[in-house]
Amino acid sequence: MISENLDLEGDFIDLKTMRKNLNQIIDEVSKEHSQKVIIKNNKPAAILVNVSDYQDLRNRLLAIELQFALQKTIKQIQDGEAIELDELAKENGIELSEPETAQAGYPEEI
Repeated sequence: MISENLDLEGDFIDLKTMRKNLNQIIDEVSKEHSQKVIIKNNKPAAILVNVSDYQDLRNRLLAIELQFALQKTIKQIQDGEAIELDELAKENGIELSEPETAQAGYPEEI
């Protein structure tokens, strides 16, 4: 996983050095799960991270967003602000269909 703090010596790399050593830098980031902040025109322009670390970050963000949405929904229910699905569908002109029955040869639970 991505380390908590950036190493001011090793994690920042200028674009010229990045281009010159691209294969080596990609190997390092990939194998060591490190990150590189790419500097362009003396400003941070991009970050190079390991693919699995990037996916972990995205998953954590999604989990936080889902947790927030769940907490908001629970509060709405507690405050009596939630509405039934049938009512919501009707308000939005959506006709809900009945669930399809199980196909022949398959148990009803599937």
